[in-house]
Amino acid sequence: MGGLKWKGCTKGLHNSEKPPEPVKPDVKSTTERKELAELKPKFQEHIIQAPKPLETIKRPSPDEPMTNLQLKVSASLKQALDKLKLSSENEEKKEEDSDEIKIGTPCKNAGCSKTYQGPHSTEEVCQYHSGVPIFHEGLVGKKVVPCRHDWHQTGGEVTVSIYAKNSVPDLSYVEANSTVLNIHIVFEGEKEFHRNVKLWGVIDVKRSYVNMTATKIEVSMRKAEPLLWASLELPVSNTQQTNENSDQ
Repeated sequence: MGGLKWKGCTKGLHNSEKPPEPVKPDVKSTTERKELAELKPKFQEHIIQAPKPLETIKRPSPDEPMTNLQLKVSASLKQALDKLKLSSENEEKKEEDSDEIKIGTPCKNAGCSKTYQGPHSTEEVCQYHSGVPIFHEGLVGKKVVPCRHDWHQTGGEVTVSIYAKNSVPDLSYVEANSTVLNIHIVFEGEKEFHRNVKLWGVIDVKRSYVNMTATKIEVSMRKAEPLLWASLELPVSNTQQTNENSDQ
């Protein structure tokens, strides 16, 4: 049986000195590792802060100059107004053809009880208003009326909707400053809607505008800060407090 040849032990003289230890990798202490980690570049951290309470936000003065917001008129409103204009012109033609005032027609000024009794009635002086009595429908003034409206908001905008049909752009306007909104809408020929609002938050007037359609008007106001508004209007107590602070 052939034997395997194993390499024998190396023979030599005994040595009283311990052989050198193998080189170990350099392991730093926990403190050193922490210091190195702090030196490494980090990703930029974004800290999200909760909205500030209303009282801590510096509000611009409500007495700032007012600016007329841009009116954007939709095609549907233009078509509706053109139709109304044509029908109005036809009615005026009929009135011109028959410009006769019926006997008994009352004066159109509020509070006046005079009635038309003939040509001499147009020359009488009325004790309820300055000037002579007015018997023509076309001379009646516009009537201020209430109108349904509401509001909603997104992260960056607040929108006020006024449900007035066939508003008249040439006679309507919406003006605002940073904290006050003033709405003046003429619609359906002789109706007017007015609303003055002291806003809960602050708006960017330059980035706000008005959309006018055949069925409603939308006032889109850009928020100066992306805060959630608690309401459209500033509460009365906060309004008084703001006025007191501005007086000091």
